[in-house]
Amino acid sequence: MIAVFKLGTPSASWLTTYFSSFSPYLLPILGKPLIEFYIDYCSLCGVTKILLIQEGFYQDINYFVKDGSKWGIEIKKGLGTVTDTFEKIIDVNKLIQQTEVLFFEDFFFPLYNKSTKKTLSPQAISQLNKIHLTPIQNSSQLPYCEEIIIDSILRYYNLNMELLTQYTNQLMMKGYGAEPGVFIGMNDDIARQTELLPPFIIGNNVQINSGVQIGKNTIIGDTCIIDHGSVLTDTIVFDKTYVGFDLNLSQKIVYENNIIDPINSIFVQLNQSIISKLEGNLVSKWGRQIIVSTLAAFCIFLMLFPFLLFKLTGLPKHKWITYRKSNGQPCSKQIPVYEENLHLKNIWFFRLSLDKFHLLFHAMCGKIYLIGDTLWDHENQAKLLAKYRDYHPGAFSYSDSISTSDEEERIISDHYYKHNRSLKTDTLLIFKTFFRRLFYGKSSQ
Repeated sequence: MIAVFKLGTPSASWLTTYFSSFSPYLLPILGKPLIEFYIDYCSLCGVTKILLIQEGFYQDINYFVKDGSKWGIEIKKGLGTVTDTFEKIIDVNKLIQQTEVLFFEDFFFPLYNKSTKKTLSPQAISQLNKIHLTPIQNSSQLPYCEEIIIDSILRYYNLNMELLTQYTNQLMMKGYGAEPGVFIGMNDDIARQTELLPPFIIGNNVQINSGVQIGKNTIIGDTCIIDHGSVLTDTIVFDKTYVGFDLNLSQKIVYENNIIDPINSIFVQLNQSIISKLEGNLVSKWGRQIIVSTLAAFCIFLMLFPFLLFKLTGLPKHKWITYRKSNGQPCSKQIPVYEENLHLKNIWFFRLSLDKFHLLFHAMCGKIYLIGDTLWDHENQAKLLAKYRDYHPGAFSYSDSISTSDEEERIISDHYYKHNRSLKTDTLLIFKTFFRRLFYGKSSQ
C-alpha cells in the first residue's frame, strides 16, 4: 500500500496566533510531532511508501522525516498540489491502478489503537473525512482509527492531557516506559532531589536540576533544561526550551520565550531583563566594566604576537557581520567571523583562540560582555535573537566551553548559564574554553 500526505495550510487561526514559528504538522502531541502519528498509522496499515505533497515548502518537515528510514518506510516528495483530486495525484505520480492509495488530508489527529485487531469496513472507511482509501474495494479494510479535530488551543491542550491519562497504552509512545504512565527518553540528567509524579513524559537530552517537581500530567520535549526549584503540573514544555528556576507552572504550554494559558487563551512573551548573580554581587556598572576591561586587555596582550604573525602570513577565510551591543542597539562596526578548515596553520589559529581577538577589543570597550550570550549576526540571524528573553552577547559564552554546535541548543545553554553564573564559574569558563581549544581544537565544541 502507498500513502499520500496532502499537507495543506490549516485554516484554523489559533495555529498562526500561537505557533507561527514552525509547521503545524510538527506540532508536538505527547512529545512527538503530529506527522509522526500519521506515519505510525501508516505502519499499522502496512504502507511501504509515503509521498509528501505540501502547500508551500516546509523545510522543517523534510528535515524531520528525511527518507523515512527511521520508520522503515520510504518517504519522498510527491508530484501535484494539495488542491488536486485523488485521481489526478494517482495519475501524475504514476501509481499503479491496482494498488490501494491511502490519503491523509488536512490537519487532524489520528487516534489509532496498536493493540486491537478491530478494523474499519469499506463503509466505515468511506465515512471518514480526513483519511481516504482509493480505490475502495469490497475487501478493503484499515486498522481502527478515529479522526480528532484540533480546532483551538484549548482543544490541543486537552487532547494532550486526555491522551496522556487514558490512551498511552494504545499509541506508539516515545521513550522508555519503566512503569505505567512513566516515559523517559535517552541521555537525560535528572538530579536525585527531583520529585517525579506520574503520569509524565520526559524527552531526550533533558536536564532537570535539584529541587524540581515534575507533577502529574507533565510533558517535556527534547533538549530542555528545567532549572532549580521549579514546579510543573499539567504543563506542556516544547522541545529546546529553558524553564527558569523557582517557577510554578500549572496548566500552561511553554515554548521558547512564550507561556500560554490555554484555559483563558492568554499568550505571554517573556522579554524582561533578568540580572545574573555575578552582576548583582558587583558594586556598580563601572566597577564591572573595569574588571572586564582589565581581563580583556590581559587576554589581548597574550594573543597580540601570534595574531600579528598570522596576519603577516595570512588570516583564515572570514566574513564580516554586525552584532547587537549589550545595550540592545546594533553596532555600526563590523567584526570578522573566521571559518575553521583542516589546513594545519589555520587549525592553530583556532587552537590559540585567535578568532576571539577582535571580540576581546569590543569587550574591553564595553560594547559586548566578556562572558555572555552567543554572538549572532544581527542582520541575518534575527529569528535567533528573538528567542532570547534578555540578550547580551559576549566574547565568550557557556556554549564555547561545552560540546554543542546546534543553534537552538546554544540558546538554551545561554539561558541556563545566565541564571546560574557566578564569579567562580565565569573564571573557570574562560580557562576551560582556552584549554579545551588548545588541546582539542574548536571542532570539539
